[in-house]
Amino acid sequence: SALFAVGFACVALMARAIGAEDPGAARAALGGSLWVSVVTAAVVCGAALVAPRTILGWLNAEAGVIEHTVPYMRLVLGSTLILAISLVLENGLRADKDTVTPMLVAWIVAVVKITLSAVLIFGLFGFPRLELVGAGVATVISQAIGLTAFATVVLSRPKSSPVAVRARDVVAGLGLFRTIVRVAAPGVAERMVLNLA
Repeated sequence: SALFAVGFACVALMARAIGAEDPGAARAALGGSLWVSVVTAAVVCGAALVAPRTILGWLNAEAGVIEHTVPYMRLVLGSTLILAISLVLENGLRADKDTVTPMLVAWIVAVVKITLSAVLIFGLFGFPRLELVGAGVATVISQAIGLTAFATVVLSRPKSSPVAVRARDVVAGLGLFRTIVRVAAPGVAERMVLNLA
């Protein structure tokens, strides 16, 4: 939920810069959004890796369920860093009026995830039967493929493109960290309230 809110902030700031015909500011907004999303994801990953049983206990999960869930949870929430970067790049493309590429990447990720889930959960075609862990592995692999696809698209854009983010843009984006957090905060709060409800 927090990562989606950061993505909305990314779109808002990038679209304003693109409208002002300032691709450098758009790339800086994209770079700043990467910072915020990675820090947010790192907190989630840290919690998932350090205290998964505590988190599941908050959800009133039974002890047997917790033990089956922990490996899956560590894989899925541990891959949040991959998802964080992918979501920001996806929203950056949308801000630059490219909605087709994110849709195509989403289809690829979905097909890979569904196919690998079936293969790894049930042990098809000679693969080991991994059950719930197989679903987690499929999620990590599909997200890594999605990130690779988004990174390939972004790096293939001309350097003058608003989404052609490079290391210098990520460094420049650090100055926008607070602005992005301020823009994203209401969306994060809204999502958290909806999820808690």
